[in-house]
Amino acid sequence: MTLHKLSAGDGYLYYTREVASADELRSPDRKLGDYYTVTGHPPGIWGGRGAKNLGVHGEVTEEQMELLYGLGQHPLAGQIDPVSGEKIHAQLGQRYKRFDQFDGELAKKINTALGDFTRLKHREPTADERRVLRAKAGGEHFYKLHGRKPKTKEELSQFISRQTHKGSNAVAGYDMVFSPSKSISYLWGVSDRKVQEVIEKAQHEAIEDAMKYLENNAVFTRRGKNGIRSEDVDGGLIYTSFRHYDSRDGDPQLHDHIVVSNKVLGMDGKWSAIDGTVLHKYAVSASEHYNARVMQNICRDLGLATTQRTVEGKRPITEIGGIPLASIEAASSRRTNIKAQLKTLVDEFEEKHGRAPSPKQLIKLSQQATLETRAEKKKGLSLSELTEHWQDKFSTVPGALVGDELFAAARKYSARQEPVYTPIDKLPEEQIRELAQSTITRLEQSRATWNQAHVEAEVRRQITNQYQAQPVSDAVIAQVRATAIDSLSLKVTPDLPVPAPVAGAVVAVHKYQKPHAALYTSETVLEAEHKVLQAARTDVIPAVTVDHFQSVLDSSEGRLNEQQVALAHEFSCSPKLLVAGIGPAGTGKTTSMKLTVNAMKQADHHVIAVAPSAKAATLLGHEVGVEAMTVDRLLASEDKLSPGDVVIIDEAGMIGTTQFLALIEQAQEHGALVRAIGDDKQLAAVGSGGILRLLNHEEQLTHLEEIHRFRNLDGTPNLGEAAASLALREAPAVGKDDPWAYYRSEGKIKAGTTCDMADHVFAAWQKDTNEHRTSLMLAGTNEQVAALNQKAQAYRLGNNELDPTQKILGRHDTEIYVGDVILTKNNDRRLSVHQGKDFVKNNDSWIVEGIESGHLLARHQQHHGLAVIPADYVAESVILG
Repeated sequence: MTLHKLSAGDGYLYYTREVASADELRSPDRKLGDYYTVTGHPPGIWGGRGAKNLGVHGEVTEEQMELLYGLGQHPLAGQIDPVSGEKIHAQLGQRYKRFDQFDGELAKKINTALGDFTRLKHREPTADERRVLRAKAGGEHFYKLHGRKPKTKEELSQFISRQTHKGSNAVAGYDMVFSPSKSISYLWGVSDRKVQEVIEKAQHEAIEDAMKYLENNAVFTRRGKNGIRSEDVDGGLIYTSFRHYDSRDGDPQLHDHIVVSNKVLGMDGKWSAIDGTVLHKYAVSASEHYNARVMQNICRDLGLATTQRTVEGKRPITEIGGIPLASIEAASSRRTNIKAQLKTLVDEFEEKHGRAPSPKQLIKLSQQATLETRAEKKKGLSLSELTEHWQDKFSTVPGALVGDELFAAARKYSARQEPVYTPIDKLPEEQIRELAQSTITRLEQSRATWNQAHVEAEVRRQITNQYQAQPVSDAVIAQVRATAIDSLSLKVTPDLPVPAPVAGAVVAVHKYQKPHAALYTSETVLEAEHKVLQAARTDVIPAVTVDHFQSVLDSSEGRLNEQQVALAHEFSCSPKLLVAGIGPAGTGKTTSMKLTVNAMKQADHHVIAVAPSAKAATLLGHEVGVEAMTVDRLLASEDKLSPGDVVIIDEAGMIGTTQFLALIEQAQEHGALVRAIGDDKQLAAVGSGGILRLLNHEEQLTHLEEIHRFRNLDGTPNLGEAAASLALREAPAVGKDDPWAYYRSEGKIKAGTTCDMADHVFAAWQKDTNEHRTSLMLAGTNEQVAALNQKAQAYRLGNNELDPTQKILGRHDTEIYVGDVILTKNNDRRLSVHQGKDFVKNNDSWIVEGIESGHLLARHQQHHGLAVIPADYVAESVILG
């Protein structure tokens, strides 16, 4: 389940024009009822306990959605109440607020000025020139609106920022999308109507359960100044539900949009907004609740069993057992036939003009191919038409099954597994304790503190993993959660003091504490934090003397600033078992570490670099010239460390507290030292415990703060972007935080649809590539990354940069040619490279130099070692990069 905000005003129009009609864009004069009649799609319906309070039920109309989501009014406003006989009052609480609206005139003037400069000068403006153009346009617009010139540069700067920054609207509601696992959608899409009806019923019941779960646990409103007091809700949520059958690309994807109104009725009889903070906290837990219920319902009603599908970088996904992976992958492909379309366009161009297209013309042809192969808004098809289409389409895919053959395979798998569907209403105390302990152990690995929603979500994951298709009662889940919190966790959020003996004081005070906001930790985490701090205060023999370090510094080449020298000095000469430092990206950590390693090596110390990922470890090891490995590998090794060794931990902010302690204890046991470098503000994608922040707070760590990474086109330091990158990490000392102001003022932020933004990124990459610049495209999902890589490959094919006569199939049957840039996605130490100094690792980047006898010959992009990668590894673990 995903959760997104819905803006007031016209934010609801997407839901009436497209969501309510299965993603088909309808003309304004075509009513929803007409759409449902023609296509046979199920109409949107009202739901939630709050809807019953309003007296709305059954089919949703556009007029009702406009009143509720657009205006914040009763969906039956103006009609006669059948009970009271009076006209229904329109407004539900306060009107939606709208903030900081502007017409965009200044933004248009600035863009025009920048465009004129580029056309006249035949180049892009520099950062300084861009600022001058913005200031000139801003000053003229300021005078137009105020009849005077700005008094100060600050006044002008603030004016430009306000006028070019789109304001925000109040939240009118939330869009929750409930979509089952891919195996469920595929089984539903290619089966007969009887099986489809069972799955649709299971989907409906699971969504109803999840929404009731949210109503019981996560729906509150606020009262008092700045919403300081929590208020319970009378009834529950008001929402509309719309069922869809397929994805935008036409693949089977059963899913429901639940559009929740932000209006709720407080126990005091007043309408107000949902406390969105609590709702967001429980989104993951509600998603786990839904995932478990829909799978259990389907397995029970169809006699099926589950299996676990591994997904790179994520937890295993529970799927219907017996559904071939080929079926799942075929029905979830977002790739388009850009390469074929581009080749057709190039052939047509050559036939028409008698020559190959120029680079600029090739860019235009590539853009045309992208547009022509993009999935269009669909015309409404009935479910029977879609099913027939999917059965025909996937019956030709090697390894995929459809219809009765697919269902028989799923039942055959189930017969081997002998699943149990009997609901579990009670568990022995020992099992309750074990589930609670596994929940806390998992939380300890990923965070230092947790709240009730975190515990609830993890409890549901642990139970689903253990009992699979067997439903477990809410009472058992509550018992496990209570054990995890009350017996295995320590509350770190203090209770508000309750004045006694005032009657009802406890209840009153609790209203001033945010629901379910209390934070917890465990004895294990606290003990680990204490031991890490003790290590930072424990004296041992330093790696080198001050005189030795100074001698190495005097003989070193290159320039280091004072901060880099100070960090290297602390790492080398400190007598502490553990020394840590803070360095944001681009501050010269590697340069400082080179000096550290040189000083230690010349004092005959063995240095080992470790990091959460193999790629990060190898990169540091290669740059500073030492042995490198992952944290996990070092912890699993018994004989890697010796007295006097030094372990340098890179990306220390991404390592969990308990794992951090394990490294220290292993080093201490073998007489080694530990040095850790990282960014305490870094997003913790691998593990987290905030241990680097704790060390920084308690021990006054050495910091690197001077950014070296950003440069202007003339090679001079870009101080503005350097300062902006640091501002993204820190909250302001006073005033409102606006960390994006610099990027907006420089025109570095673009907005648009996902497809338009992908096209914009690709066009920028093409431009950079044609100007022989190294360029990197970034996207938010693996699917978007794959699509961009496909476009890049198609463009390079059309530009004769790749050899289409030699190819091999990578993951998801991706065609890989000689000349392609690729990524390897799994660590395999058997595939050595660079004279045995390295091996094929996850997220390593390579250039394909040849394909021989089913093997791929690839050159590493950093150390340039040549690897021979076998076909089976390529098929499983190589993607375009």
